[in-house]
Amino acid sequence: MNGKICSILVFIISVFAHSTFGYAMDVRKVVSKKGITAWLIKDKSQPLISVSFAFRGGGFVTDSRGKDGLAEAVSRLLTDGAGDLRSLDYQRELEASTAEISFSAAQDHFIGRIRTIKNEQEKAFKLLRMAIISPRFDADSVKRVRSQLLAAIRKNFENPRYLSSLAWVEAAFYGHPYAKLGTGTAETITRIKRVDLASFVKDRFTRDRLVIGVAGDISAATLKGLLDDVFGNLPINGKKFDILEIQPTSSEKLIIIQKPIPQSIIVLGHKGLKRNDPDWYAALLATEVLGGSGFSSRLYKGIREKRGLAYSVYSYLKPMQYSTVLMGRVATTNQKVRRTLKLFKAHWQEIGKRGITAAELKDAKKFINGSFPLRLRSTRAIANILLGIQLANLGETYLSRRRSLINSVSLDQANRVARQLFKENELLTVVVGNPDINVQDK
Repeated sequence: MNGKICSILVFIISVFAHSTFGYAMDVRKVVSKKGITAWLIKDKSQPLISVSFAFRGGGFVTDSRGKDGLAEAVSRLLTDGAGDLRSLDYQRELEASTAEISFSAAQDHFIGRIRTIKNEQEKAFKLLRMAIISPRFDADSVKRVRSQLLAAIRKNFENPRYLSSLAWVEAAFYGHPYAKLGTGTAETITRIKRVDLASFVKDRFTRDRLVIGVAGDISAATLKGLLDDVFGNLPINGKKFDILEIQPTSSEKLIIIQKPIPQSIIVLGHKGLKRNDPDWYAALLATEVLGGSGFSSRLYKGIREKRGLAYSVYSYLKPMQYSTVLMGRVATTNQKVRRTLKLFKAHWQEIGKRGITAAELKDAKKFINGSFPLRLRSTRAIANILLGIQLANLGETYLSRRRSLINSVSLDQANRVARQLFKENELLTVVVGNPDINVQDK
C-alpha cells in the first residue's frame, strides 16, 4: 500500500513541479515612493491578490511582563472595529468587499494577511489600512475578546498537546520570554487594558520592522501606490526590545505530567541549528531521514510501520530569532510509552553516531526538492513563502538557488553534521498522560 501511495505522490510532485516552479522563481522587488519594500510574484491566472506581511521582532516574545497574551489579544481585536467603523460595521464592510483579512501573533513576529479579488482591491486595502493604523479597541470588543481568550486558555489547559509543548518550553527556556506559548494565563489576560493594546501597536507597527510578500494579479506600479496608501503613515521607527540569545537546556531530563487519558503525548528535543548556519541544509536532510514527512523516515518505519506503536511520529528543526531547537514528537498508548521512548531515543542515538546512508540522502533530497512546488498551490501560499524567505534573510534569488543548495550537500557533510547535532544524552523529554514510566527512567 505504501509503495502505491509513494508512486502516486511522486507523480503528482513531478507534474506540479514542471507546471509551477518556473514562474515561482520570478520574484520582483518593488519599492514605493515612501521607501516601503515588497517582494512580488505576478500571477494573472486568477483575479486574486494575496499579501502577507510581518512586523519583524514584534511577536508574543515581546509581551509586556505580567501581561502575557497581549499580542494574541491585539491580533483578535484589529478587525473588531477600526477608524470610524465599530465592530459590526467593520465586519459588514469586510464581508461586502469579499476580502479576507487576518492577523496572528507568532513567537518572534506579528503577522498580517489579506486576500482580495482584483476589482475590490481599493475597498479591501482601505479596510486593512484602518485595521493597522487606527484600531479602535472599544470597551465592548476588549471585553468580548478577553472572554474568548479566557475560554481558550481553559480549553488549552485540558489539551495534552498544548500542555506538553508548554512544559517543554518552560523547562528548556526557563526565565526567558521563549518559556511561554503566547496565549497567556487567566491572571495575565485580566491585567490587559486598552492602553496596553494601543501601546503594543504604537511600539511594534513601524516601517523599520515591516516585511511584505505579494502574489497575484497586480502590477508593480499599482502595488507601489497600495504600499504607500496602506503602510505609508506608519511610524518609521519604534521601541527596541532587549531580548537575549539563549540555548535550550542541554541536560537529559524526563518530565511527566499526569493526566487521566488513554494516550500519552511525548515531546523531546535539544539545541538545533540557526537558519543562517552553513550546515543548515545538511541538518535539514539528516532530520528528514530521521523523522521527516515522508513514509521512508527511520522513525516512521521503526516505530509506526514495523511495530505499530504510534500513528504519528516525526522530527523537525525549528529556528527562532534568539534560539533554535531540534524536536521530536510522538503519541502512543500509555502502556507503550516506555518501549516507544526507548526506540525513539535509539534512532536518535543511531543517526548521531553512524549518520545516514547514501541512498537515504538521495531519497531525502528528492523528497524535499520534489515536494516544495506543492507549497506554491495558491497566491496566499506564495505570498507566505515570500514573507518567510525575507524573515529568514535568504535573499531574492533563494527560490532559484534552493534546489542546488540542497543537492550540494555531500554524504560526508551530512554525517559530520549529524554527529554534531543529534545528542541522545541531551534530550529534554516531556510526557503528558498516564504512562508506564517514571522520572527515574530516561
